Amino acid sequence: MNGLSVFVVAWIGLIAVVGWVASTPDARVPRRTLAAFAGLIVAASTRDLLWVYLGFETVSLVTLQLGARSMLGSIASLAGVALVAVSGATTDLAGLEPTTGVKIGAVLLVSGILSRWLQTSAVDRFIFLGAGVTLIAVFMRLTAWSPTLAGTLAPLTGVAAMAAVAVGSLGAAFSATKSALVDWLTIATVALAVTALAGGAPVLPHVLLHVAASTVALALVLSGGSALASWLSLLSLASFPPLPGFTTKLGLLASLSPVTLALALAGMFFIGIGCARTLVRVEPEPGKLWVSAAVVAMTIAFGLFPGPLLALATRAAATLF
Repeated sequence: MNGLSVFVVAWIGLIAVVGWVASTPDARVPRRTLAAFAGLIVAASTRDLLWVYLGFETVSLVTLQLGARSMLGSIASLAGVALVAVSGATTDLAGLEPTTGVKIGAVLLVSGILSRWLQTSAVDRFIFLGAGVTLIAVFMRLTAWSPTLAGTLAPLTGVAAMAAVAVGSLGAAFSATKSALVDWLTIATVALAVTALAGGAPVLPHVLLHVAASTVALALVLSGGSALASWLSLLSLASFPPLPGFTTKLGLLASLSPVTLALALAGMFFIGIGCARTLVRVEPEPGKLWVSAAVVAMTIAFGLFPGPLLALATRAAATLF
């Protein structure tokens, strides 16, 4: 465990608590939820690809039905880990050399994990959010501890991440429900963070802060607050200044290349459309008081006075090097 592990695990734990409180008693499955988030914590706290695989496999086993798609994802991930272990003689990111076998194995592992991650969105959206945070932690460790491997995979990763930004943004713009909006925005959030990782160490704190603000806002949107809380959360996700979704993206956007920045700004425009369409459907109900209080706290902590959290994120990112 290092500073990054503590920061990311704290956020995964926060999402788990919010999901537990927000869910109705009938929807709670304590053992499944506990096992899934325990698996995410393991995957987010290690630089060993075997444990990353085992962590996500735990999530898959306790959330997904045994179907062809989940089995295919598991087989791809397992084959990837095995290929990395055989070709690189280790599964530790710090000791891997970018041989052909290692690169193919890494692609297989990530492809399998992404396949099962996308499937969890239909099962439990809070686990989907937590898994998104975990994925970013894995990519950060890859960037820091195996820079040569990360560099050789950068073109493929960059294209896939930019495509996911576009797909997530367009999906958000045309989403018909609040839950669908959260699904698409989660994909766009993770993809934008992975795209920004090409900026290296200086951008890592901004990536962490962006992910923290976005996932908290998404979790609170799912939790159902008052009309004012829903407005604040959705406007934040639409990057409306000076709300968290705007302030936490500034440092991240500054690190992007002109082409990637143009794509990100276009994506933010479509995300704004999706959030606006959802705002129109917000009913003027009392909502849950704790959600309203959390939205106000998030707005103050991330939007108006982000300095302390940025300092924490900076210390967490520094432990990678």
